[in-house]
Amino acid sequence: MGTCSRRPSFLRVASWNINSFTQRKRELQEVVNRLDIDVMVIQETLLIEADRASVPGYTLYRKERQQR
Repeated sequence: MGTCSRRPSFLRVASWNINSFTQRKRELQEVVNRLDIDVMVIQETLLIEADRASVPGYTLYRKERQQR
C-alpha cells in the first residue's frame, strides 16, 4: 500500500449568525475558504422563500421560518 498525502480525517464545522446572507455573502465565501470549513451552519440569513442563495463549492440546505 502506498502512502497518502491527504490531511488527517477530521471535519471542520462552523456556525455563524450572519444577519443578512445577501450583504455578507462575499465575507462568508472568504471565511469558509480561508478556514477550510467543511460544514457551515448559517442562522439569521434574512432570506425569503423566493430568494436564491448559493456559495460556490457548497450544497445549500434551507429551512424557511414558519410565519407566526
